[in-house]
Amino acid sequence: MLWEATDECVSHIGGFLDDVENGRGVTNPMPPNGHAPPLLDTLASTTQWLFSLPSTLTSAAFDSMTIARQSMLVGDASRYGDGKPIVLVPPHLGSDLALMPLSAWLKALGYRPATAGLFLNLGGAATDRTLAKSIHDITARVGRKAVLVAHSSGHPAALRAAEAASDRVSDVVVFGAPPTSKASNGVRTHYIPSSLPTPHAMLELPQLLGTIGIELI
Repeated sequence: MLWEATDECVSHIGGFLDDVENGRGVTNPMPPNGHAPPLLDTLASTTQWLFSLPSTLTSAAFDSMTIARQSMLVGDASRYGDGKPIVLVPPHLGSDLALMPLSAWLKALGYRPATAGLFLNLGGAATDRTLAKSIHDITARVGRKAVLVAHSSGHPAALRAAEAASDRVSDVVVFGAPPTSKASNGVRTHYIPSSLPTPHAMLELPQLLGTIGIELI
């Protein structure tokens, strides 16, 4: 029953995301020469991601919780994640607010998500300090090492945080980035080529999290 509910939930979310992706098209503004300036390109891609993520994942979160309530046993078996703490790192110039639907969806799956505490991810020392505090707080509360989940433009901050807190971080998951960087100090790094909230990325995330074991701090 547990696996059947998981499959049904993932299939339902995948179908919903397919509908959203096929019905929405957002293009980045381009100058006449066809080459967008790097900053404008970054802002455009970040804006597109921020606008598409909340509505998509909000519905997915409610659908997940509904299926879990209807299809699974009560008590401990009503959760099919393993309770790992997951810290969500927003993209560069992005905010924790855009990640709240993703946090709700991961919680419905049975994990312990936490945002990075960043109203706006500007990078730099301030971002690193805030992210380090969020990692310390969630891992101290749960007693397990955390998994960091980041968008491609936010992965430098996630990798820095993983290296600085390798005793509290077991893995880093990066969306929409090629496997070019590796976190040191024994922290594993996983790359999902698709970017959130595409169906492939949303389906691969829970599958990947399921392969990551629990590590105590």
